[in-house]
Amino acid sequence: MELRLYRTDDSVNTINKVLTGERVENIRMKATVNLTTPEILLAGNSDLLNYNYAVIQELGRSYFVENVEVVVNGLYSFQLVLDYLETYKDEILNSHCKFMRKIQQGDYYDGDVDSNVKFDTTTYVSDGGFPEGTSLIMTTVGMTS
Repeated sequence: MELRLYRTDDSVNTINKVLTGERVENIRMKATVNLTTPEILLAGNSDLLNYNYAVIQELGRSYFVENVEVVVNGLYSFQLVLDYLETYKDEILNSHCKFMRKIQQGDYYDGDVDSNVKFDTTTYVSDGGFPEGTSLIMTTVGMTS
């Protein structure tokens, strides 16, 4: 089986990533390997540290190189994480959904609001504002009948 290593500068949420610097390595995977987060051992030199993306065409899967560790001199452990967008890009791009337009400033959500049962509440009683060096996120939800 072939593992193809690449370098990409694209973000994780990009479909059709630009892949450069291909390097092909022959690998053998155990029958019980986790196909979502496999760990693969490769023999080579420190050039292996330059790759951040991998493809196993026989499995039809694309992966982010999450981490590379030196096991011993000349042996490297690659921790891979499945790139769902690239792996299933054909299904995603051929899906029958419509996006009328991108979200724009001023848009609002008109629907049911889920609530979170875990929250922190801080009550400020002051006539001078909030304490220095603190961050605050205020969320308001209005409902109409």
